[in-house]
Amino acid sequence: MLRAYSEKYERELPEECIEMCKGISFGFGCGHICAALVSSVMVLGMAFPIEDLPQLRIELLDSFYEEYGAFICPKLKAKNKCEDIVARAAGITDKIIAREIGMI
Repeated sequence: MLRAYSEKYERELPEECIEMCKGISFGFGCGHICAALVSSVMVLGMAFPIEDLPQLRIELLDSFYEEYGAFICPKLKAKNKCEDIVARAAGITDKIIAREIGMI
């Protein structure tokens, strides 16, 4: 997700960021919070100053929860494919970014 953000919004993504994110690229594997949400919060952190993050993070989480009713991997995967969950998390994140930077 960080790479997609970097490419779409033409932001440099240091190699160290890519290396750090490899550990969650296929989820945490322990049945807890969805790694797509963690990645989305990381993208918001790259995109905005720290003082804006609490509001934007809550918006992201509220939107995701409204749609899926959960943040926990097994509950999400019981009714959805991981690819769809990741795509939706990315879509919500992108909508927030586009709105905040005046693209929509």
